[in-house]
Amino acid sequence: MEGEIWVYMEHDRGQILESSLKCMSEGRKLAVNLGLDLACVIINPPFEDIGSVLKDYGVDKAYIIQGIDLEGHTSYVNSLILTDLLRMHAPLVVLFAASSEGNELAARVAAKLKRGLIENCIDFEIDNEGRLLARKPFCGGKLHATLTWTKRPYIATVDTNSLTVEKAKEVKPLKVVTVELRQTFEDKVRVVDYVRADPKKINVNEAEIVITVGRGLGEARFLKMIEELADILGATIGGTRPTVDEGWIPEERKIGSSGKEISPTLHIACGVSGASHFIVGVRNSKFTIAINKDVSAPIFKIADLGVVGNLHEIIPLLIKKLRESKLKNIRLK
Repeated sequence: MEGEIWVYMEHDRGQILESSLKCMSEGRKLAVNLGLDLACVIINPPFEDIGSVLKDYGVDKAYIIQGIDLEGHTSYVNSLILTDLLRMHAPLVVLFAASSEGNELAARVAAKLKRGLIENCIDFEIDNEGRLLARKPFCGGKLHATLTWTKRPYIATVDTNSLTVEKAKEVKPLKVVTVELRQTFEDKVRVVDYVRADPKKINVNEAEIVITVGRGLGEARFLKMIEELADILGATIGGTRPTVDEGWIPEERKIGSSGKEISPTLHIACGVSGASHFIVGVRNSKFTIAINKDVSAPIFKIADLGVVGNLHEIIPLLIKKLRESKLKNIRLK
């Protein structure tokens, strides 16, 4: 196979997003398996020394797109820029993180190029005929489908929830290709304002902090104290299968093998025993705090911090301490 493996890099507030770095790790594995160069594409980067930012990730080349009127650009403009760049350089594969921006941008680019798009991929492989294949889950992860493309470039979004950021074993010299745009783009979308999403309303698999409620809560009326804790922390509330079956937690907030897989920075499990089908959904959490009165509960096996006790006593104390410290709507890195 000829060409390069491209990874589109998202950035916010001066930093590359973790989802893009995870996608970069997947792109590097693919590049090694295919014997091709790994390249990243960054539109209007917020930093000057691109080499120091990417030196640990095994990137061979960086396409830096700069130009007039790119501040506050939208996915529509980005899709025009990327489409032109793809036509010029003809990479083999283009990967996007399966984020809100990545999903929209990948779909726009694929439509403009009249190419196929495989979304939410979890793995790539090469078959006996030398074809690149992508695997993606269906039916909540119960089934997997193996798909391929008919025409290059092969465009895909990568589900990064189960991935980790992996640094390369060796630092490579980075070739930087700067693309200066000297034309203006008529944007069909105008950004009026950016509003931070209400943690109560965002998807549990997109939240930085998730509080999971288990059967140990006892009754739906006790959700009030969980909501109070969530308000203080700026957290999203999810639930185990029994709490959804009881009607305490909405179906779309169910966590586990029959629901959503989450990978928050902080996960607090309240009254959750930790059945195997639930553990599948939370195993990629960065830090897990478990509160349960059963010292032998399986949830403690995966918890980074375990609190053995009655959650109806512990959570009010935690709320009181947090309010005393005037800690509100924290943002974890």
